[in-house]
Amino acid sequence: MVRIFAGISFVAFLSGMAFGQSAAALPNFDITDVHVSPRSEWVKKPANNMGGGFLSAGRYELRRATMLDLIKTAYSIEADKVYGGPSWLDYDRFEVAAKAPPTTRPETLKLMLQSLLDDRFKLVVKMETRPMPAYVLSVGKDKPKLKSAAGSDSSGCQNLRPPVPRTTTIQCRGVTMEAFAAELRRRTDVASRNIPVIDSTGLEGSWDFDLQYGATVIALATGITRQNQTGGRHHDPSGRKTGTDAGAFEDSATGSCGGERE
Repeated sequence: MVRIFAGISFVAFLSGMAFGQSAAALPNFDITDVHVSPRSEWVKKPANNMGGGFLSAGRYELRRATMLDLIKTAYSIEADKVYGGPSWLDYDRFEVAAKAPPTTRPETLKLMLQSLLDDRFKLVVKMETRPMPAYVLSVGKDKPKLKSAAGSDSSGCQNLRPPVPRTTTIQCRGVTMEAFAAELRRRTDVASRNIPVIDSTGLEGSWDFDLQYGATVIALATGITRQNQTGGRHHDPSGRKTGTDAGAFEDSATGSCGGERE
């Protein structure tokens, strides 16, 4: 299957003007405080992962956040779709504390964080497209053997005892194809985990199904296939092209982050 995977590419400078919607047009936090996290929290380990990211009693906090974490949070983009940037993009960590009206919606908080990144870090974003490797989750030749979800609750995908040795069986209930694509990515081996899985099934709504697969091939129990792409391209008999979000970063000459970096 040949598809050219292009996407939204972020070219972030750490100076200059924003591309598209200006910071002046974005909503702002009422009060903000940004400072560098203690150096002891810069070490890469689970205990130092970013915390916070929600509004509680009018207070919004992000703790131990790298610049990459801040960009991911503000623009709802995955880390593997961000390219380039300064060497400290995923190393230096910051503490962000801000105040906003208690009724502020999550979508508005993201815009406020974008404004903060422009104001405090002089972050500039440019939208681009570029080829990139990816997996595609698509409908097979036969009709999908899926059942519409019985209820509104979603229990996600759970492991079951496999009936066949050296296979994996999972039970999915109330799962959208977008969520299933994310689940497949989570279950891939470490070497493939940085490659996105794109939902190209066109199947709307939530579904109930069981899936059995071996070490190298996803079982056809669902009538859905996952195809490997390398080099950013693969062949599609229909000749369709699709896109996926990506990101690229460039550093300014200063390499500083709004005067906050030590």
